[in-house]
Amino acid sequence: MSATAPSALVALAVGETRAVVPLELTDARGLEVETTLPLRAGDTLEVQVRCVAGASRLMVELAVRIEWLRPAKVGQRARLAFARPEVPVIADVLAFAQKMGRRAPEKPAAPPAEEPVAVRATASLPTLLVDASTDGSSRLMVDEVLSGSLLVATPEPPEKNAETLVRLELPEGRVVWLCGRVVYHGQTRDGRPGVGLALEALPEGVRRDLRGLRR
Repeated sequence: MSATAPSALVALAVGETRAVVPLELTDARGLEVETTLPLRAGDTLEVQVRCVAGASRLMVELAVRIEWLRPAKVGQRARLAFARPEVPVIADVLAFAQKMGRRAPEKPAAPPAEEPVAVRATASLPTLLVDASTDGSSRLMVDEVLSGSLLVATPEPPEKNAETLVRLELPEGRVVWLCGRVVYHGQTRDGRPGVGLALEALPEGVRRDLRGLRR
C-alpha cells in the first residue's frame, strides 16, 4: 500500500457553504488560502487545519480574522490572521508547513544564484501581499520597488513607522520578499486604502533580476 501523500488543508465555511482548500502559506501570525467562498475582510470565523506528513497527522480548529482579500485566478486569495497567535498548537501547524514548503521564511537567506527570492522575512512582522504577476502590473510594481518605495493596498493599514513584510508575486510564479517601513497612509490608484512604504535596500542580485523584468 502506498503512503499517503503529504497535505496541508484548511476547511472553512460561510453560512451553509463549506470548502476544503490547500494551505498556500503560513507564518506565526496567520495563514493564506485561495477559495471561491464569499469571504469579507474583517469577518471572523473558525477554520479547521488538517495536515498529514508520513505517519504524522494534525487536525486543529482555530479562530481567524480575514485580514485581506486579493483576486486570484479562481476566486480570491485570503489572509486569515490567527485570533490567538500565542496558542501552542500553532507551532505544530508551522512545523507541518515547514515540511511542505508552505511556511514563510523567518531568517535572512542567501538568494540562489539564478532566482533570488528572499531579502529578509520575520514572522512577527505584518505581511502584505502584492500581486504583480500580470504583464500589465509587473513593470509598474518593479519600477516602484527599484525606486525604494511601494504603495500597497490593505484594508487595515499598519501604524505609521511600523515595519512590514511584503510578499511580491511576480510573473512565472516567482516571489520576492521585501521589508519596509510605513511612512504614510493613503489610497491606491483605484481608490482603495493603502500604505506607502519605504523599502530596505535590496541586494544587487535581486535588483539585477528585477531590472530584467522591465525589458
